Formats: sequence, structure tokens, C-alpha cells
Amino acid sequence: MEVEVKQQEGFYLKAFVTDVLENSLDVVYDRGCRKPETVEFSQCRAVTIENAQQKRPSKCGDIVDALVPIDKNSDDFQVYKKMKIREIKVCNGIGQNYLTHIESIRTDH
Repeated sequence: MEVEVKQQEGFYLKAFVTDVLENSLDVVYDRGCRKPETVEFSQCRAVTIENAQQKRPSKCGDIVDALVPIDKNSDDFQVYKKMKIREIKVCNGIGQNYLTHIESIRTDH
């Protein structure tokens, strides 16, 4: 089973469940980006269906979970992080919206 585990830095990493315990899960992280560990259920969330339709179109100012590189100089590892949409542009004028200039939300952690 695949889950996303919240990290101390505030983002989520994809992990695979290796064992289900009474109050926690044993997980192994995707591509070995972190050491295997035991995490509480409250740190985990289910992986959503990639093709799920949104209830309404995204707009500027919305807060979304964005898949971003953990290191700006490398795309090797990507994480999910809460971000705020700054701007939405139309691609080639064909009506396909895509998001650009997503800015990070400041959180008190």
C-alpha cells in the first residue's frame, strides 16, 4: 500500500507500507530518499487518485498540494507541499490551464 508521510520540514514524501502495527505503520520511502521508519497514523495520508476531477477549477490565491523538487538544483526527489497559486496562464491559447509561479505558504512550525 502506498501512503504519503508528513516530514518535520512540513512536506509529504511517498512511502510504501511494509507492516501495519496497532497504532502505526512501518514504511519504506520511495527511491530510498529517507531511512525506513515506523510512523504514527496521524503522520500519514492516503495517496489520492491522480485522475480525480476537482470540484471547481483552481484560481489565483488557492492553496494546493503541489509536487515540487526537494532540491531546487535537482529533480531526483519530489515532495508534496502546501503552496499558494500566484498566477495561472493559458497554454498556447487552446484553453488548457496550467499553473505557474506557485509560491510557498509561510507556516509556523
